[in-house]
Amino acid sequence: MKVTGFSLKKSTQGTSLAYGKIVLDNIIEVDVSIMNGKNGLFVSYPSKKGKDERWYPQFKIIDRTVSDEIQAQVIAHYESQVKNL
Repeated sequence: MKVTGFSLKKSTQGTSLAYGKIVLDNIIEVDVSIMNGKNGLFVSYPSKKGKDERWYPQFKIIDRTVSDEIQAQVIAHYESQVKNL
C-alpha cells in the first residue's frame, strides 16, 4: 500500500506539527496528524473518546510493515514540505 496523495497544513496545537489527509492507493482517504513525540515524529490517525474517557482508534493499519511504510512516506513528505506549510 502506498500513499498516493497528501494534503497537510501546519498545526500550532501542542505536539501536533501538521494535520490533513492522505490518500492510500488512490482508494482510501484518511485524516492524519504529524505528531512530535518523545521518540520523534509519528503519524496519528483519528480516534474517539469513549464513555470511559479512554481514546479508541477509528482507523488502524493491522500489518505492522505496511503501517511503518506509510508512516515513513508521510513523515518524509512532511519533512520535505515543512517550509512550505
